[in-house]
Amino acid sequence: HKHTDGNTFFAVRLLDYLLSVRQENTLWFDPSSQLISELEKIPTLEDLLAIEINALPLLSRDVLIRAACIGYYFDGFTLEQTLLLPCIGDEISRLPSFQRRSCMSGAVAIAEGMGLVEQVGDFGYRF
Repeated sequence: HKHTDGNTFFAVRLLDYLLSVRQENTLWFDPSSQLISELEKIPTLEDLLAIEINALPLLSRDVLIRAACIGYYFDGFTLEQTLLLPCIGDEISRLPSFQRRSCMSGAVAIAEGMGLVEQVGDFGYRF
């Protein structure tokens, strides 16, 4: 509770992170001392989200960056329009325009599955 302030979103993300670290055999619990070792520091929510976002495919990351530039809420039409704009150093700009729409829906679906965005109404999403 000290680190999460009762924030269930953070608590779930932290537990997911700890499970993934445990699966990599870099985390262990010593019942006699009640200490968890091999965890240098408790990550912040920002750290956990950065880890998740950095694990996304590059095209998905580019789409989510554009969605974040739109704001907390974005709709498919507005996001699709941003995909037509060139952006320095992003992979989306290198694709033919007809392929960008499929990247958009795939990226949004991945983000939705990870709990990074949720659908609002028929056409909108929010972070």
